[in-house]
Order: sequence, then structure tokens, then C-alpha cells
Amino acid sequence: MKKLLLNSTSIAIYTSLIIILFRLVSDTFNWNGPERVYAPMFGVVISAFLGLRALRKEAPQNDLTFFMEIRATMRPAAIFSLIYSAFIYVFYRFINPSLFPEMVAEREAEFLAQFELNNTPAKEADKVLANFHEFADFFFAPLNWSTITLFGLIMLTGVYGFLLTVAARKFPKMMIN
Repeated sequence: MKKLLLNSTSIAIYTSLIIILFRLVSDTFNWNGPERVYAPMFGVVISAFLGLRALRKEAPQNDLTFFMEIRATMRPAAIFSLIYSAFIYVFYRFINPSLFPEMVAEREAEFLAQFELNNTPAKEADKVLANFHEFADFFFAPLNWSTITLFGLIMLTGVYGFLLTVAARKFPKMMIN
């Protein structure tokens, strides 16, 4: 197992498989809590940590620069982000394509209930619903959702990579076996 976690690509693949499996299980059991958002973020942190740990095991600590360590954190986390966002596209496009239309229909029903409750004129209600459908069709598309996921995770990769590198330099024993 030690050899499997020395390559940044294998770190990203194993972390991705675990988080994707968690996502599939959570969707199967309808766990719609914050863990669905936090799981990929946790995957980024674990990938970055294991990447830095693998680099520090291979090279003497005195020979490593700050940027080498940041690169070691960002590479597996960025690969993880790419794999996970590809999964998100496949998930919403092929595995559960009815999820976005169901969400839009629920929200539309809420709009209609509020229109009725507030006695909104039909012309204004139609205008609001047309605007809502235009936005929902754009935003709740599998490609857009996976792209947003990719960019969000890549940004977190940079932040977490920087923070982990600073922490590892401040507390070097954190990386020792």
C-alpha cells in the first residue's frame, strides 16, 4: 500500500474513487445534507496532504523549496478535481438525468404557490416564470454544473495547497510517518 500512494496520479485516482463511491451511496440513500458538498472538499484536502507527504518521503526536507511543495500538493488535488468533475457530468447526464428537472419543477411549484398567495397578476407571474426557466435551463445543465464544480475545486486546491504547505513548514513533524 505504501508504494501505491507515492505517485500523485494514483493518490488522485484512489481519493476520487472513495469520494465518488461516497457520492453514489449518499444519493442511493437520499442523504441530502452538507456531506455531499464537504466530501469533495475533503477529497481535495486528502489528495493535497498525501501528495505533499509523498514528496517529503522521497526527497530530503532541506532540498525542497516552497514552490516544489505547493506543486506537490496541487497536482494530485487538481487531478482529483478533474476526475470528480467528469464524474459529476456523467452523473447528471446519464446516471440521474431527472434530478435537475425535478428540482426546477419543485421550485416552479413554490413560485406558483407564492403567486397565488400574493395575488400576483398572471402577466407578471408568466414573466417571472419565463425568466426563471431561462436561468434554470442555463444553470442546471450537466456541463455547466461540472464546470462550476471543476473551477470551485481547483480554487480550493490552490488555497488548501498553500495552507498545507505553510502548516507543513511550520510543523515539519506533521509529515513524518
